[in-house]
Amino acid sequence: MTSAQSNCSGKPEQKGHPLSIQRLMGLEIATEIFGTKRRVANIIGVGERSLAHKLSGDRGTTDFEVLLLAKALEKISQQSADLAAKLRDHLKPADAAVQGQA
Repeated sequence: MTSAQSNCSGKPEQKGHPLSIQRLMGLEIATEIFGTKRRVANIIGVGERSLAHKLSGDRGTTDFEVLLLAKALEKISQQSADLAAKLRDHLKPADAAVQGQA
């Protein structure tokens, strides 16, 4: 029996969410991208201590938390792409030719 199955409580509403290495690694990488654990905790709507338990593998993440984090990553990705496009618009023609070769 895994820890997610036994999880200390016989009540279904108190059982933890299943642990997934993909979710755990995604959470760690997202924390690096966003810069602070506090920011990631705010994004997924949990406290910093709860996030610490999730990052240590003591607790799993819900589908909703994963969805919130994915949407935040998509937003920052789009903002980064928009900024990159604006920066390219300010290149001199010679610089733009060099950038196009890279």
